[in-house]
Amino acid sequence: MIAPLLATMNSVLFHSYTLSFWISAAGLLLALLVLAAGEKHLPEAKQPLAADSVPGKQAAAGSPISGPREDTRRMVTLLGLFAIVIFFWVSFYQNGFALTLFAERSTARLEWLRPETYQFFEPFFILVLTR
Repeated sequence: MIAPLLATMNSVLFHSYTLSFWISAAGLLLALLVLAAGEKHLPEAKQPLAADSVPGKQAAAGSPISGPREDTRRMVTLLGLFAIVIFFWVSFYQNGFALTLFAERSTARLEWLRPETYQFFEPFFILVLTR
C-alpha cells in the first residue's frame, strides 16, 4: 500500500530508477523480517492422514488408493485449471494497468499526483472500509 506513494516521492524528488530498486529491496527485506518475527505465532502444520486411515476409503492389502490412471486424470484437471487461472489473472491485472494509463492520459497533472499514486487508493479504501 505504501509502495505507490514511495514511487511517487522517488519520481518527484530524485528521478532515480536505482533508488526505486533499493526501496523495493528494502521493502522485501522488511517483509521477510516481519515473517520471521511472526513465525512463532503460526500454527504447526498437521501431518497428512495415512492411506488406511482415510474415512470411506478401503485400500486392498498392498495396493495404493489411486493408480496411474487416477493420477493422470488429476494432472489433466490441474493443467486445465491452470490454463483458466492464467487467463483470469492476466485480464485481472490488465485492469490496474489500464487505469494507470487512464490516469496518465486523462487526469489533471499535478507534480505530486502522478499515475502511480492512484494505485494507492484501492488498497487504502479496502483496508479502511472493511474495518
